[in-house]
Amino acid sequence: MTITAGPSATRKGSQIRVRDARPDDLDGVNALHTRCSAASRRARYLTARTGLLPREWQRLTDPARGHCLLAFAPWAADDPIGYATLSHTGEPGELELAVLVEDLWQEAGVGTALVGHLMRLAVRDGAQTLVAYASARNDRARRMFQRHGATVTVTHGEIQAALPLSPA
Repeated sequence: MTITAGPSATRKGSQIRVRDARPDDLDGVNALHTRCSAASRRARYLTARTGLLPREWQRLTDPARGHCLLAFAPWAADDPIGYATLSHTGEPGELELAVLVEDLWQEAGVGTALVGHLMRLAVRDGAQTLVAYASARNDRARRMFQRHGATVTVTHGEIQAALPLSPA
C-alpha cells in the first residue's frame, strides 16, 4: 500500500500532507535535519548527527526493508517537516519505528500522525509489535508512544517503547 499525497489532520487539527519517501528526497530530509536543533537530533538519534548519507537514505526508502513516510506543511512542496520509518529488526513480527519532526512542528501532532500511518502499514504487513528507542530525556517521544498504547521503559538513559499491534 502506498500513502498517497494528500491532506491529513494531526491530533491538534493541523493539516499536513503525508506521502511515501523516495530516494530523491534526501536533500529535503537533510535540510530538515539542519532545521532541527541539536537537542532534537540528539533526542532522536542519541547523537546530534546533522544528516543522512546517501546509502542510509537508499536503505530507508527501499520498500523491501520497510516503510518511510514524509510529512509536509500544506504549502511546502519539497521541504518535509518530519519523517518516520519502519525497519525490520530481524525478530519475527517486529518492526522498529523512528520519527524526526522539525522543532517548529513539534507538539502539533505531526509525529503522532506519522506513527498512526505507519501502524496501519505495519498491521497490513503482518507485524505484531513495533519497537522504538529514544533518549530518556525525550519526553515528547515518550508521550507519543504512550498515546499509541506502547509500554515504555527507561534503561541506561534510553527510552525503549514496545507497541503491540492488533489486526484491524
